[in-house]
Amino acid sequence: MAGARDGVLFTEAIGGPTLGDLLLARPEETSILLGRCLAELRPLHRPGAARRLGPGAAIGERGIVDTFCRKFDGEDTAAYIVHLDSEQRRREGEPVAELVRGSVRRLLALRETLPATVGTTLAYGDLKPEHVLFPDGPDRRPVLLDPGLLRASPLVDLASC
Repeated sequence: MAGARDGVLFTEAIGGPTLGDLLLARPEETSILLGRCLAELRPLHRPGAARRLGPGAAIGERGIVDTFCRKFDGEDTAAYIVHLDSEQRRREGEPVAELVRGSVRRLLALRETLPATVGTTLAYGDLKPEHVLFPDGPDRRPVLLDPGLLRASPLVDLASC
């Protein structure tokens, strides 16, 4: 961290491959790479961590259901899928965009039945593959960007990975 002011963290720029890049290049190492990410989160998942954060510090709307519905119910979904189409990434011969489109459609249909993310530990809450960088290579510790801290079960972070 380079500094903080009025609740905003200022950080230094960091490079390196993202978790997404590494998962595409090394699918056989998925378990190892995700394990490194979750190891960085262990301090958040200890009992009492949420109390140390203090009231109001966690971001309430960062729950999985709220975040998913906010980001994938409208124009953002269409823009994201257009971006995926333009990247032309393929999985087993099927466009990634089509896989995402179908998944989003099914998940939005289930949104009323998804559980709330209430808990007594902290969750990082925003582990998009592009928010996890490996500046010193895939065999070293990752750096996690853009935390969306919330009080929840540690399973939220596992689901986010």
